Amino acid sequence: MFACMTADHSPNRAAWALSAWAVAARLLCLCIWPMQAYSCDLKDWRIIAGAMLVGINPYVKYQLLNWPPMWMEILFVLGRISDRFDWQMLTCIRVLLVAADVALVLSTWSLARLLNARDRAFTTLLWGLCLNPLLILLTVQQGNFDVIPTILILWFLQSLIRFRRAADPVDWLLAAAFLGLGGFAKTFPLVLTPLLIGEARHLNFKTLSLGLALCFGPAAFSLAPLFVLSPHPVIEFVILYRGTPGNVGVGSLIQWLAGIHAVPLYYPYFTAGLLAAMAYIALRIWRKPLPDDSALVLLAALILIAIFEFGAGYCPQYWMWVAPLLCICFIQQSPAFRRVLIAASLIIVLTNILIFAYDRDLGCFVGLWSNGPFNRRLFDLFCDTQHALILISLPMTAATLILWLYGLRRLQVNWTAPA
Repeated sequence: MFACMTADHSPNRAAWALSAWAVAARLLCLCIWPMQAYSCDLKDWRIIAGAMLVGINPYVKYQLLNWPPMWMEILFVLGRISDRFDWQMLTCIRVLLVAADVALVLSTWSLARLLNARDRAFTTLLWGLCLNPLLILLTVQQGNFDVIPTILILWFLQSLIRFRRAADPVDWLLAAAFLGLGGFAKTFPLVLTPLLIGEARHLNFKTLSLGLALCFGPAAFSLAPLFVLSPHPVIEFVILYRGTPGNVGVGSLIQWLAGIHAVPLYYPYFTAGLLAAMAYIALRIWRKPLPDDSALVLLAALILIAIFEFGAGYCPQYWMWVAPLLCICFIQQSPAFRRVLIAASLIIVLTNILIFAYDRDLGCFVGLWSNGPFNRRLFDLFCDTQHALILISLPMTAATLILWLYGLRRLQVNWTAPA
């Protein structure tokens, strides 16, 4: 039924149809969702916005902001709008995030067209982004802002692909700027710096220097005034922040086996391994470029998945980082990869729905519809993050690992194949 939307004569119509589906799904969810079903993150954003209205520096007063100040500045503007027009702060945040979801869909569609990945593009983005229950819950119930740096990652990849094709230094500088803005929103996009550096083998020193300044400057310069005024909270809660120990990945297994206090002991090992891997990837691309543009998207997805699968921290919004990239991979990779991705996605989405339904920190939407004895027992079960929630999430950890290993194998086969 959607085949007509992918015809060559109607790419713009297809893009806006996807946007309409995304908005309609999120608005429908908001209409039927319990009013009190929202996460502790949304509560934190309301606290931070209220503090800034009375002149309090949230980096000093609270330990809720672990990134450069882009989101703080957005909350300041939303807080002013909420105060001026007497709108609920939660409504202002959700409206912004729904608009950002539309930008995410349009940016992913643009990347798919750039890669000539039109086959199955409409249907893949419809189910993978617009109607994906996990992404809807991330916007409506959790209210986190990882969609913003994810959009900037998509723009970074588009500019880098154009540079790979035309060798125009301006495209490389644009890629560096978009990656830098992503680092200004949250620092995780900067782990993709090896892709930027690896493709710069033919650029002169001045262009390379300017690109690195565009890449690291926004995060560094935005934190500098905050550091001068209050160095301790910036160092402890931003620079040294390694994520919140969660229920997925190596960090969750360490919690399960040795307790949450053992997780910080893992920080230096993961950091050292990550830096070594980034250096290796940059050098490998420098010496032997990736075989095609689709391999670039796959490598970016694998790097981002590795951050929360092998890192010490995990939160559900991290899936926002890779959802659009995995949609592109689904379109362009082999049928075997698609089967693995579908199986892993079903496990990941269904597990997260269960967690959003009963985890109090994430809003527990089922509990606000029904508070019977069965649901109360499930609430008690989900409160035990160190044990029960980790056990419930073991299939998701395993599915993520299998997907990552299979994607790595596909990348290695393509990268080492003779030209």
